[in-house]
Amino acid sequence: MNSRRLLSALVALATTLLLASAAQSTPITLMNGVPATGISGTAGSQQFYVIDVPIYQSWLDITTAGDTGNLQVYSSFDAEPTTKVYDFRSHLEGTDQSIAVRYPHSGPWYIMLLGTSPYTDVTLEADYRPCAGTAVVPAPAALLLASLGAGAVSWLRRRRWL
Repeated sequence: MNSRRLLSALVALATTLLLASAAQSTPITLMNGVPATGISGTAGSQQFYVIDVPIYQSWLDITTAGDTGNLQVYSSFDAEPTTKVYDFRSHLEGTDQSIAVRYPHSGPWYIMLLGTSPYTDVTLEADYRPCAGTAVVPAPAALLLASLGAGAVSWLRRRRWL
């Protein structure tokens, strides 16, 4: 009789865990400089977003602006942030928040909006900018330049061919 109760309890626990993991949604993907608008949440709500930052960026700016309420913004590289584990977080009251990351790692940056009170009509924007003077060289040309050596590249630059 006890083994049946134990089995029933284990099945109920497994079902609950499965439903809870299915209820978690995947983060919403943001595009560079394209705002996500009309975001609302309740106190304690957590909404997740992700933006993929390419290599050689000098800044990643994450900003929110909204109508009413209060929220906090958390961000981390390569993993969803929590209130305990994060790389950056905002510290202001209200819905106008910002995080600035200097020379961000390339790859996925996750963003969590945490409602500290109900908030409405918030706009979230993530914007990255390339390093000044960063030249984008197509892969075959980069390989050719690397094989020529520094002297040949310098010679080509003096003649303004490169």
